[in-house]
Amino acid sequence: AIEQMPDELIVSLACAEIILMNLTGVLLRDVAELGFDFLRTTDQNSDDVERHDNTSSVINPLTPSNTVGLRRAMDSHSVVLINESGVDVVICPMAEISSSPRGKREIDQYHPSCFLVKNGSKVSLDQCFGVNGFQKLSDVNPIASPSLALGIPPTAETRIGKREDIFDLPVTASAGQSITLINLQPFSSESNTSFSHLKSKGSMLGRNSPDTVFSDTSVSVETDYRFYNVEPVVEWCMQNQRLRSSTADVFSLERGVDILSSAVWSPGDENFSSDRDKMRCGNSGASVISNESHSSGSHWLRPYLKNDSPEWTDFTCLLRVCRESVMLPDNNWIWVNDWTIDLSGEYGLSTDADGWEYEADFETFKRKRRFYKRGDFCRRRRWTRTRMVKPPRLDDPKRIISLVWETKREENGNFLLKIKSPISIYNRTHISLSFFAYSYSWDHEMLIGTIAPGETLPVPIQLASATYMRLAIKRSPEYTFLSKTNNPLDDYNFSERLMVLSTSYTSSKLHRTSIVNSGREGEGRLDYHFVVNVNCIQGISDIFVEPVLRIINLLPCQLQCQLGEIIPRGEAKRSYIKRPVVGGGKKKVTKVEELSIATAEEVKSISVDCIHNKPHISLRVPGYQWSHWQRIVNRRSNSYTWQPSEEEEDYLFQADRDDADHAGEYKTIVRFESLVEFGDPLTLIMSVEAGHCPTLRIYAQYWILDKTGFGVRFAEGFSDILGQKADSDTSRSSHLPLTNARSSEIQRDMKLPGHQWSIGMSGMSIHFSRKEKLALCIESEVVNDTSSTSSRQLKSKWISPMDVSNVMPKTVFSAFEYNGSKQFELALSVTLCPSVYSRTKFITFFPRYQILNLLEEDLFVAQDGCLSRETFLPSQSSIHFHWENSSLPPKIRFCVASNRNVNNGKHYSKDLWTNGCIQLDKVGITSMRLPTVGGKTSAPMVVQAEVRLATKKQNSAVVIVIWSTNEKSNPLYLLRNKSSLTILCSQPLNCDTADRGTVDELLPYDGCTAGDPKKKSKGILSELARRAKEESEKSSNVTKNKLPEKFEFTGLECGPNIPVIGNFLYGESRDEYIWRVRKGEECCFGFDDPEKPHYLEWTCVFHDLLYGKQCEVATLEVDAMGSSTILMCPLGFVKCTILAQNSTKVIEFVDVKKGSFDNFSSNSLLAEMKANYESVLENQGFSLTMEEKDETIEDDEFLSFTLRIDLSGIAVSVVDNVADAVSGREILLFQMDSWVVEFSQNRDGYHELEMRLMSLQMDNHVHQAVHPVLIFCPRLEENEPFLHMSAVRRLQPHSSAYVFRYAALRILAIDIFLDRKTAETIARFIQPLRKVNDENSEDPEKWVNEITLKMEKHHSEPDRITDGDVTLANSDRIYFEQFVVHPVRLSLTFTQEWTDWNSATEGLTIFQLIRGMASIANAPLTFTSFVVDHAFEAPDALLRIVTAHYSSQLTKQIFGIIGSLAILGAPADFFSNVGTGVRDFFYEPINGLVHGPEQFIEGLEVGTQSLARGVFVGVVRGAANVTEVVNHNLAGLTADEVFIGERNAHQRMLTDAMSRGTANRTIGDSLYLAGASVARGVKSGAMGIVEQPTIYASKHGPIGLLKGVGKALVGAIVKPVVGVGDAAVLVMNHVSEATSDKVVLLKIPKRLRRALPRKSSDIPHGVQLVAYDERAAKAQKIVTGGESLDDVYIGHVNTSTHLIISSELCLWVIEKESREPWCLNWDEVSHFRMLEGGMMQITIFSQTGLRSHIFHVDSPIEVAQLYQLLAMQRDKMGNCSSNRGSFGSLDRSMSNGGVEQLFQVHIQGVKTQQNNHVFGSFNKSRRNVSDSANDEIEVIEQCFVRVKKLGSEQSTFFKLLDEEAWTLIYSWGQVFSGLSSRRCMAVGIINGTGSDLQIKSTKLLEGGSPCYTIHTKEFKEDQNLLRPGGAIILFGWGVVPNLLQDGRVFMNIETNAFVADLSVWKSQSSKTKLQSTYALPMPGYQVGFLEKSYDDSGWWAKYWLLVRKT
Repeated sequence: AIEQMPDELIVSLACAEIILMNLTGVLLRDVAELGFDFLRTTDQNSDDVERHDNTSSVINPLTPSNTVGLRRAMDSHSVVLINESGVDVVICPMAEISSSPRGKREIDQYHPSCFLVKNGSKVSLDQCFGVNGFQKLSDVNPIASPSLALGIPPTAETRIGKREDIFDLPVTASAGQSITLINLQPFSSESNTSFSHLKSKGSMLGRNSPDTVFSDTSVSVETDYRFYNVEPVVEWCMQNQRLRSSTADVFSLERGVDILSSAVWSPGDENFSSDRDKMRCGNSGASVISNESHSSGSHWLRPYLKNDSPEWTDFTCLLRVCRESVMLPDNNWIWVNDWTIDLSGEYGLSTDADGWEYEADFETFKRKRRFYKRGDFCRRRRWTRTRMVKPPRLDDPKRIISLVWETKREENGNFLLKIKSPISIYNRTHISLSFFAYSYSWDHEMLIGTIAPGETLPVPIQLASATYMRLAIKRSPEYTFLSKTNNPLDDYNFSERLMVLSTSYTSSKLHRTSIVNSGREGEGRLDYHFVVNVNCIQGISDIFVEPVLRIINLLPCQLQCQLGEIIPRGEAKRSYIKRPVVGGGKKKVTKVEELSIATAEEVKSISVDCIHNKPHISLRVPGYQWSHWQRIVNRRSNSYTWQPSEEEEDYLFQADRDDADHAGEYKTIVRFESLVEFGDPLTLIMSVEAGHCPTLRIYAQYWILDKTGFGVRFAEGFSDILGQKADSDTSRSSHLPLTNARSSEIQRDMKLPGHQWSIGMSGMSIHFSRKEKLALCIESEVVNDTSSTSSRQLKSKWISPMDVSNVMPKTVFSAFEYNGSKQFELALSVTLCPSVYSRTKFITFFPRYQILNLLEEDLFVAQDGCLSRETFLPSQSSIHFHWENSSLPPKIRFCVASNRNVNNGKHYSKDLWTNGCIQLDKVGITSMRLPTVGGKTSAPMVVQAEVRLATKKQNSAVVIVIWSTNEKSNPLYLLRNKSSLTILCSQPLNCDTADRGTVDELLPYDGCTAGDPKKKSKGILSELARRAKEESEKSSNVTKNKLPEKFEFTGLECGPNIPVIGNFLYGESRDEYIWRVRKGEECCFGFDDPEKPHYLEWTCVFHDLLYGKQCEVATLEVDAMGSSTILMCPLGFVKCTILAQNSTKVIEFVDVKKGSFDNFSSNSLLAEMKANYESVLENQGFSLTMEEKDETIEDDEFLSFTLRIDLSGIAVSVVDNVADAVSGREILLFQMDSWVVEFSQNRDGYHELEMRLMSLQMDNHVHQAVHPVLIFCPRLEENEPFLHMSAVRRLQPHSSAYVFRYAALRILAIDIFLDRKTAETIARFIQPLRKVNDENSEDPEKWVNEITLKMEKHHSEPDRITDGDVTLANSDRIYFEQFVVHPVRLSLTFTQEWTDWNSATEGLTIFQLIRGMASIANAPLTFTSFVVDHAFEAPDALLRIVTAHYSSQLTKQIFGIIGSLAILGAPADFFSNVGTGVRDFFYEPINGLVHGPEQFIEGLEVGTQSLARGVFVGVVRGAANVTEVVNHNLAGLTADEVFIGERNAHQRMLTDAMSRGTANRTIGDSLYLAGASVARGVKSGAMGIVEQPTIYASKHGPIGLLKGVGKALVGAIVKPVVGVGDAAVLVMNHVSEATSDKVVLLKIPKRLRRALPRKSSDIPHGVQLVAYDERAAKAQKIVTGGESLDDVYIGHVNTSTHLIISSELCLWVIEKESREPWCLNWDEVSHFRMLEGGMMQITIFSQTGLRSHIFHVDSPIEVAQLYQLLAMQRDKMGNCSSNRGSFGSLDRSMSNGGVEQLFQVHIQGVKTQQNNHVFGSFNKSRRNVSDSANDEIEVIEQCFVRVKKLGSEQSTFFKLLDEEAWTLIYSWGQVFSGLSSRRCMAVGIINGTGSDLQIKSTKLLEGGSPCYTIHTKEFKEDQNLLRPGGAIILFGWGVVPNLLQDGRVFMNIETNAFVADLSVWKSQSSKTKLQSTYALPMPGYQVGFLEKSYDDSGWWAKYWLLVRKT
């Protein structure tokens, strides 16, 4: 709206709706990577910076830091292809593919679009297909993703034979990365191709080698082509052991004994096997650790209790297995290796180093393995042996060859395509390694290649079928064998053969191997040891070669390391180092390797034998001897597997509260002794991160950086009670005594990098303290005083130990001199070291004060009162300043050091000190006059001095900057004379600052005002005027018509010639200076004494004459902007005004315009005086040329206008969507309601700005956050704005400075509720900002080196040159006549909870505080107001002052927060109420006094009531908090998750209802709710008596029945008590709220969490940023269970009859009439299809088979939406098409025809068309059980006989199979019923592939039986091959449920077509599906479920799977 009136304009802008803005993680990441830097400064001296005319770009698109973001912003599609396959390939766009006459697609390799990509090359598709190459790829279908075709050129056919072409290879990947395993099929018309270059001319090397285990019948390499697709098979068994009966845990053993009896990485002193060779790899190339049942002396024995499991069993630990009975099926099979131990698993979490997993008893073992816990008595480990069909030869054209097609989208937006081998080798050691491959059918071992450290080697695809691999190292020429053979290994030292054959689609295998370095006879051997990890994921194998040990130096200095091994008793001849062994007694250690490690460097060791020889380590740093040998304990610190000896326990270092993220590491301290006698000790920390390849980190607890300029000694504490003798074990110094520096050994180590830190010199040192304390004293041998030739030794008293356990900003403290008055002012800061050094805290000592002299003159600085002990401050340098007398005020004076030549030398003298002082403990800036020598300078010397808080980079806490000022540098004060007279002015000094509050003598005095000037000003000018008048009155010859006697300056000259008036009138301490400003001149002004009132007295003179009676002096306040005074002179009137111009306060003198004289015409005295003066001056020859400048024109009226902006609100939704694997989620909602911004200009020339924000709130939507609201503003009055800001600016047409008459800010109270999980989530969200900064930051090693060099240079050549980055507050000043920030009150609530380690918070200072903080409740933080008058500061300087004001208050109140650390939360709340009452008692009467006596009495009464009310409310509320905590604990005792969940849900619902309902809740309402709580507790307890026994009996059998009865009885007692407690809390809270005068504002979110629907199925976790929808939010609330479940909303469709909701885990269908929800996991959905008439059919798995549901959809839009929702989740459904594999054409038939059309599709291998049948339709039907079946074996045998007769030639084949499977389950339930009930599972598999299906393994990972196989007649038992069209039924059962386990059944099936894990229980969520129920197809196959049926109680499960080819 616009309103226009004469001279006034009003513009109003309004928005009725809330403005919604999004802040997403992707946006934050991209913006961070764009590299915005508005504060970037251009290096003027840099040659590589292109300058333009005063213009600079905010973004430099050429810098690497923003390339990523620009790439994303431009959405460039650059595609790069890398060929690492080992052969050449041909690629072609699918758009150019044509079909042959036979209808077969093929690549025309001679077509121009085809491009040859050679092996090892990297090409761009733009280069291949032209400039628009990427667009050309999309020509086939612009909507679909572009794709390529791949062929094998003739150059590669000679190696791998002719192969079929591959089509439809994707170019782009929607999910970031796509990896596909492709089989290169032999060409159909292929004849045998010549491979003569690969044929051997001799016998096969290694045919009879003992390194390979073959079958006795393996005499030929001829291979049956029928077995080409047969995969290796792994035979397995479990070895079981029990702990000795005499051993309970590690504490029952002697110290130093390993309870695990480990053979690898055992920290124990004992050895458990005497044969060392058994610890090496066996002849099969696998890690055979021991073939014995138990080692000699082990604490573990074969099972010896009566009901124990056998020693060798299956996975269930029930069925005995004999390893020797495992045989090969026939002569086509060979053994690949001998029985070996499966070492896979995460060391320290799932297994130990020997492969053992642990449990309390054998029957409690599950499929998920775990490491030892205290209380475990049983363990087991897996032994495996692999067999395979004889592989084909390399020249066989029909052998299977695979390659990998990888598509990856890089961070810069480009697409990277890779064609590589399915096997890659990664060298993670520090030496180059060569690798050899071998297979049974090869003639000899073939060299794969050599890999440099850190590099990767893809195995060529022609060699990827290798079975074994060797590691080899090239021999030195002198060790090469003289007589060479044809063996390619002759030139290498090599390891034994390692089996790298992939045994499963997803598998992991770990090997330990060694390379023996064979040298000349008589020389020592150095063996190399490696850890080889073979990981196979979906058929792609990665082989990682790791060292046995990693060592990382996290010290700032070089580290030397010696690795050694304990010498066994039988090897006494081995050499050893005579060095003590910590806890080793008389043990001897031999050195095997010595390493030198630079700072931040990681070295790898391959020389340590971790199997039998106990690894030890010894360290050395510069300046210290080698440390004692310490054993390397490769165990987690909390594993309780080994107890160190008493001596070693003294070396343990327990993790502190701040080190919780690394608490699992085993930490010990390392003590060092100095190389010199009486040298300081040194203690470091060594941590071991446990693993198969452990990592050692050597670091210091604290780094010390001493910048004090003295040299400090510090220690942890004192060894005496008086605190005068430091603890000798932790006492260190930052400086090196001269006696120690002369040591030759120290001087030798001074050549090593970083020696300053370890030795303790040049201000650098290292500190260790278990107590995390630090005491300090100043210790310096000689300190030179530059002002004299004398030297004196300084040493201060010890400072009490300071807590340095947490990070802290610069904190000041003082140290007092011994036997002296000197006070050393110091500062301390504790930060975290950056990057890899973040484990270490960085302590820096600063001087508190640093004075910078930026003048051209040298200065002397001294403490006020101690001028004789001055400090010399050269020009352009800085010094550290300390107090000479601690009893004097913290003030300094300074003077110019005059340079005089004395005896041809340079001598400085101190002539004049400044009149005033600078107080160093007050921040601010001032301008002062600096006295000069003799006062003979041409102009007064004015300097500006600023006391500011130092920045983080400055080496002090406070910086005092002194610089010169001139008229062109925006001085602080400027005198400008525009009048026609000469102006004299000065600062009056006779008024003491102590009287400033009561003195009215220096009020601005107008010379025209009546009154006595003597009472107005007492400066030097006033005194001169008084004397002039006295002389005039004494003269008797003065007449009215004669010239008055003039008073001349006796001995004084005006202007620059006026000297300093010393000792003139006011004594020694009063020196004043008279400034003379001639007409038209201007000069800088400075106060003589800045501490005195900033007033100025001035007068006018004419021709340097003062006239008797008429001499007047005026006074005004300089800091009062706009103030003015007018002085009447004999010749007219002069006005003095304070103006602001260009960041300068201008004191301007102007003549009053001519018209002003007319105002005095009525005053006869003034008129007569004017006339007399004019006549006299004319008679004397003077010309009166009073300029009459009409510059002061009439005031203009400004245009009046108003701009008003009204916003209903602004909401910022913070969406975390940066992670590709996690769906986007709204985590925060920041909403600001009712914005009003009004800007106006009135006619008087004032700008008025007012901004009001009514409310502010930040909702917390982080999953499982403790507090739903993060920031809450409790407004008690609706009309009171939360934020109110007001500013009034005066327009100054002739001034560029901003002048604000008034500026104020008020913020109401703020409540902050934070928990650790929310803080960690926010840290992850903003991590991209820190990540970019980290990428741009310097290298950590470089950072340390720069600090070291800088400190070394500073101490060797003290550099006092000022920092170049010092900014002067000389520009952009703003004037505030009054600036007010009203008091602020914060209430902080923090809830501490355990969360996973988060790398995003590593190195953040705030999180170091959070992790060590306990939970706090309503901790008050009160900040006083900030009020300042006449502020004239630069914005950054003012901001620093305001920040310091509030940060200092925050630091002081941190100690108040500690008082709020009560667990119950009551004490803090209690004191808060009492404090409010007391405050009201003293606060409200004062407010009443302002209004009058009646209001004062009223306020007194209110305050008294508030005090009593606060005490009562505090007690009641405290009792309520205590009761609530007790109820919470009691509810946990019930162990009833349903009851606990219902109680928590009821409390959340009650809170929400009370907040959204009426505010006037009566006591009746509270009593009603309290009664409902009691009733709920009683009801739940009563129902538990009936339900709990039943539930536990179904889960755990008869023992579970007893457990259920016990819990029911406990619940019957506890639950009613909890209900009564909840009722009491409700009533007490109501009483406290009713009694309190405070309005209780419940803190609830503004709205529900915003629902973000899924974008599309192409982007699995991409979401749409749509506006907030209340319906969608409610639907999201349903799927998340009120934010209690970790589910993700995808979308919903609201039909006329149903509400259908799709989530990440489930499909929800809610019928509108009944309101009953129907929820299914996605794996319970088979498929869906569209029907005619706008209907959707969804088919699900049920207890009776597939069942369809039809939903009517009204509109086509809803049909499309529903189809899209279901299509997004098709990959999770059982039978929908996907790359992951399901039915293919079968599921399409189901979609087109429904369940009834299921078997009308031809299934390969099935001989007859099957009748329609729904698998599962027999379920729940009663079957006839044969009376002859007495036990489970007979039931299975009878079923076996019936099924074996079935075949696919029968039309009822499928129906009969389903019937037999259900009959088996039903019969099982009849045999085992009642208390002997057991769970069972039947799994049926139908082979529809058209080829043989190899059943590799079927086993029960959990259960109580073997996995029985019941097959039809199409099954070959000797080979485990299921013929086409055949079927098998797998059956197994569990044990009787008991308290230790629930008797569940878990079956694992592995075939050559798929792998499956199936459970007897239904999956509770899709996120656990891959751990419970899934079927994953192999490439080229599809698998789908025909049935998935479960019993409601979990007693049986039935599956039918159909396998087909793609």
